[in-house]
Amino acid sequence: MLSPRYMSLKTVEEAKREFLARIDFSALRGEEKISVDQSVGRVTSRPIYARISVPHFAASAMDGFAVRLKSPKEKLFRLGIDAFEVNTGDPLPAGTNAVVPLEMAAMEGRNVIVSEPVKLWQHVRLPGEDVVRGDVVLPPHHVISPLDIGVLMASGVKSVWVFQRPKVLVVPTGSELLDFWTSNTEELNRGQLIEYMSYVAVEYLKQLGVEAVRNTIVPNKDELLHTVRQAVKDFHLVLIIGGTSVGSGDFTRAVIEDLGSVIAGGVRSRPARPTILGVIAGKPVIGIPG
Repeated sequence: MLSPRYMSLKTVEEAKREFLARIDFSALRGEEKISVDQSVGRVTSRPIYARISVPHFAASAMDGFAVRLKSPKEKLFRLGIDAFEVNTGDPLPAGTNAVVPLEMAAMEGRNVIVSEPVKLWQHVRLPGEDVVRGDVVLPPHHVISPLDIGVLMASGVKSVWVFQRPKVLVVPTGSELLDFWTSNTEELNRGQLIEYMSYVAVEYLKQLGVEAVRNTIVPNKDELLHTVRQAVKDFHLVLIIGGTSVGSGDFTRAVIEDLGSVIAGGVRSRPARPTILGVIAGKPVIGIPG
């Protein structure tokens, strides 16, 4: 028979909506200024503006000849006078206003003969064609990608304002648990279990861009009460692993109720039905099955 606690479970959407409505998100609005090459995966807290235009000069888009074009009917240019050899990316020589690709040109002595009409500014990358100085390169609330830092660097941006990473404390609980690193994991007593879920949770959180910290194993209610009371002062979220069901050794719900309030004492979902959502001092505290 189901425990009375599970007779009136909230749906996942109901629990989520009520849970989020009780959280004080102001603690997550801190920001910091970091070097652009360290910013991948971070979230912008302010718009980022280009410091220079890209390109910041008129550049050839082809290998060929930069020419001083007076009329689209011109087909003969003199090398060193109104035609100059250029490679892709080279700045246009002063006074030139078009580029003739090599495949459209033939040399006769010092003359450059073009095979097709030349258009003004053809094959020229004009200043600001990609980015104009002062343009917004990235908006706020944008997750910075590896490609983004290339655009930022090309735009002369050396540092960016980003939101501080959310800090999460992961707390494994249970008197039956053994620490993986300090215990003899090859000689376990009956009923003893190797604690590993906290390591899994920490790595998942890191993939989300969270600064996750693993607490040592907490074996009883009194220690969990002390740990959580301090954690809500130092972290944005506390994740408690284990002790979320209704057995005699399950004390996660009681600790949350002692320090704050339980929003959902379980959710209508399998697996993870014994998930607990609580709030202490405006901070989210989540209990998940071990």
